[in-house]
Amino acid sequence: MNKKLSTVFILLILLSWPLKAQEGQIGVGLIFVEPTGIHVKIWVGRSLAITGAIGRTLGKEKSWRAHADLLFIKFKIFDTRKSEISFYSGAGGRIAWQKKSKFRLRIPLGLDFTSLKIPLNFFLEVVPMIEFTSGQKVFLRGSLGIRYLFPL
Repeated sequence: MNKKLSTVFILLILLSWPLKAQEGQIGVGLIFVEPTGIHVKIWVGRSLAITGAIGRTLGKEKSWRAHADLLFIKFKIFDTRKSEISFYSGAGGRIAWQKKSKFRLRIPLGLDFTSLKIPLNFFLEVVPMIEFTSGQKVFLRGSLGIRYLFPL
């Protein structure tokens, strides 16, 4: 069962890669805390994005993890000529490779800080997660990161 979930999860990430962002940007950068690694965000439209990350945890579990989310950009909290701050929420999945692979449903809630003058994007998110592989458990994690924005 875990191999099937891993395969489906990886296929979802790979299939989402060719999507062209209507906004014409893709962000590539670093994510810290849960996990610490590489992060990618593709804007599919003005209010829709796909994100994914792969990295290693720094806590006592020390495992490789990957996640992918579909994000809905709800509204702009702050908007000027130089920058904007947007709130987003979404849903996705996370897999951890340990002695036993673990799959969790993710519900990210976050803030995106985008500079309109330089191609940088910062984010901060809190992520409630539900694990189904070893009984139903609820976890709360968070992360922050920075992305360099490239035109498509």
